[in-house]
This record gives sequence, structure tokens and C-alpha cells, in this order.
Amino acid sequence: TGSFVLEVFGSCQRITVTVDGATEFEDFSDEPGLDDTFESLAVDQIVEVEADADSEGPIFANVVELEEPDDDEEAEGTIIDVQRGGLGDVSEFTLLAQELTTCTTGVLTDDMITVTVDDNTLFEVDEDLTGLTIFFNSARELAVGQKVEVEPTGLLGVEIIAEKIQLKEQVLRGQVFERAAPLFTMFPASEELFFEDGDGFIEVQTSGATEFDGVSGVNELIQLQEVRVRGLVFFIAGGLVVDANKVEAEPIGGGS
Repeated sequence: TGSFVLEVFGSCQRITVTVDGATEFEDFSDEPGLDDTFESLAVDQIVEVEADADSEGPIFANVVELEEPDDDEEAEGTIIDVQRGGLGDVSEFTLLAQELTTCTTGVLTDDMITVTVDDNTLFEVDEDLTGLTIFFNSARELAVGQKVEVEPTGLLGVEIIAEKIQLKEQVLRGQVFERAAPLFTMFPASEELFFEDGDGFIEVQTSGATEFDGVSGVNELIQLQEVRVRGLVFFIAGGLVVDANKVEAEPIGGGS
């Protein structure tokens, strides 16, 4: 149990994050002399925090993950708008920037970045996270709601040309709609991000590698049950598909 102060890339805002016995620490043990505990957290480390927060109380960290230092200019965030051509390829999209590699106060006038995609843009995804990498290799696989990391051809600004776009792992909350193991569909809580592409529902693909919390598998899920899904979000055949590595189901009736 404890807390630490996090300086957010881009905005340089400093926030206090609280941790407890339920907080998961990841990838610290990859470094010599460190383990996946709060005691390995140190000043000037670069970390990614997955947290629950509201305006009235503290920020509680669910996951604290150690990141590799990276001096490259890049922006990470959620796609909130796309411009598609006649063949479905995205030529431009708007990124709601949630993380930048450096404190860039004064460089960006707001959190919105217009990203141009051209024939030289590279696409990639962490192959350790999914077996569906074939579905993220062109501008056609970009969609509203995806979390991506963008490396520009030049310096970061309000308008950039993408040199490389990497699909990133993200967490979605929603309610179960239908299930047919190993798949189920969910209606996302943040539905406003997902209506532009697809029909508002998201298909969740699970496998033997998927971790379940609160239920033992897809067959135990109940319609309208609230779930929290972690994984990569793909745009396949006009719909959104999550390749899930973790599914957390809330108890029916709001118990804990």
C-alpha cells in the first residue's frame, strides 16, 4: 500500500496515484535487481498506469507497467474520427492524444492531432499479444475507438504525417449482449467512440490464453453482465473485434 506522483507526458500534469494489494506491477522483473512489486518503483522510471478514478476521490491503480525509455517523437491515444476513401482506406484521422513521449507544453494547442496516412506509412502490432496481426497491415484496418501509437515523419504538432502506426493494447468496459464460446459480443460503455464504424457492438474473441476473472469462461457470462476486457481492437469486415487476453466480469447485482 502506498502512492506515487506521476508526471503525465505531453501535459506535464502531476497526479498522485494510490496503489494497494490488488495493484498489479508488470515488467519490472525484466530489469536486473527488480521484481514486480511497489518497492521496485523508482523516480524517473517511465510507466504506464491503468487506473480507476472519479472527480471526487483518489486515483487507484489497477496496473502499473514499466516501459522502455524511448527518445523517438511519438503520440499515443484513441482514434475519434476517420476520413475514408472510396475503397475504405483511411487517408486521415483525428487522434485524441493521451500520451506523448516528452512534455510538450506549448507545442500542442489541445489534445487533438490530425494524422495523415500515406503510402509510406508502416503498420505494426506486438506479435506477442495476438495471432491476428494479418488484420492490421494497411490503412483499411484503422477505425474509430482503436488505441494507437503514432510516430511522425518529423516533429510532433497539431498536424503530422504518420511514419509508423502501432496498434496498442487497451481496456474496454461494457455489457454482455450475446455469447457463443469462445466468442461473445458486448455493447461498450463508451459507445460514442464506436458508432462510426460497425454497428455499435464489439465482438470479443477469447482463447485458451485468455485470463478470466469473476467467471471461468465465456459460457458463464450472463446477458447485460458488466465486463472489462483487455486486448487489441481490430477492424475486420466492417466490425470491431477484440482479441482478448483478459476478461473481468462484475458480479451480478453489483456485489463485490
